[in-house]
Amino acid sequence: MVKLDENKKSYANLIREMESLKGFKIIHDMELLKITNQIFSMNFMQLCYVIDMYEKDPELAFLCNRQKLNEINLEILRLFHNYSASSFTLIRHSSVFKDNLKNENVSMFYDNELEKLKNIEVVDFMKDLRNYIQHYSFPVSSRQVSVKMIEGTDSYEMEQKILLRLQSLLAWDGWKSKGKAYLKQFNDDIEIKLFCKEYYEYITKFNKAFFEMLAKEYEKDIYELQEFQNNMNKLYPPPSKL
Repeated sequence: MVKLDENKKSYANLIREMESLKGFKIIHDMELLKITNQIFSMNFMQLCYVIDMYEKDPELAFLCNRQKLNEINLEILRLFHNYSASSFTLIRHSSVFKDNLKNENVSMFYDNELEKLKNIEVVDFMKDLRNYIQHYSFPVSSRQVSVKMIEGTDSYEMEQKILLRLQSLLAWDGWKSKGKAYLKQFNDDIEIKLFCKEYYEYITKFNKAFFEMLAKEYEKDIYELQEFQNNMNKLYPPPSKL
């Protein structure tokens, strides 16, 4: 336990001492990784929001506005690119964080959890799809519109989905076995939100387990930091809010 010499140490010295604690470094790096995770989550939510918004747009369903349709396709591809790129960034940042810790327990846990991810078809599919976008082309989008009459009325309900064209994806020869197996389970074009949501849930679960493991592994170091900060706040109370 680090003890403060309240009568001799200036605030600046205490800050430097706090920053030298192991727990400070751990928390700092975890917060940076959380930012990467938040960017990934925000890209996913924005992509789904825009798809939902456009799927409810009657102008798109009836092709009333060709320029708007082109703008929609561009916006969805832009957001999808951001989403897929940020997922790769998140995985790389977490891997670098793990390596920098040089902790055998953390490395073993991380590598075991990562191995589980590698056995999931949609995870391999998303990895291949990033390569598809970076080295081959943007995926071609399509629309699916269905109309159903409301029983007992002259009205109808319309539903439309924005999809990726299956045959365009399969034309690429860069798919690995699991990624291609994921594609071949579909008989027609693929709903974008379907696989994005599935992938998002697996990655989120992976990162949640990783953060929980870190908190447990470095519990004593984090507690030491919290105690240090509490003592600092007693010595130099934060300004009261007006």
